[in-house]
Amino acid sequence: MAEWGNLESHPVTACVSSLSDFYRARFLYRLSQGGEAVESALAVFVHTLQRRAELQTVALEDIASRLLGPEALAAESEPDVAKIRETLRDLVRVFEGLAENAQAFMAGVARSIELQQT
Repeated sequence: MAEWGNLESHPVTACVSSLSDFYRARFLYRLSQGGEAVESALAVFVHTLQRRAELQTVALEDIASRLLGPEALAAESEPDVAKIRETLRDLVRVFEGLAENAQAFMAGVARSIELQQT
C-alpha cells in the first residue's frame, strides 16, 4: 500500500537496543492524503451499494403487495375496472422504477470496470 501511495511509511528507531534491532526494519504507517481519498471513496461506494440494495428490496415488496390488489379486485362479483386499471398502472410504474434503478446500477458497474481497466 505504501508503494501505491496510500500509506506513508516512517522508520522507527526509538526502540533500538542493539545493532541487530537497528538493521531490522520497523516502520510506522499512516494514511496518506491519497489513501484517505481512497478510503472515503470506498465508504461512499459501499453506502451507495447498500442503498441500492435497500431500494431493490422495497421495490420487490411493493410489487408483491400490488400484485395482490388486482387479484382481490377481480374476485369481486362486479369488478371495478377503473380500480383494476389504476392498480395495474401503479404496478407498471413500480416496474419502471425498478428497471431504471437496474440500469443505473449497471451503468455504475460499467464505469467501475472502465476505470479499473485504465
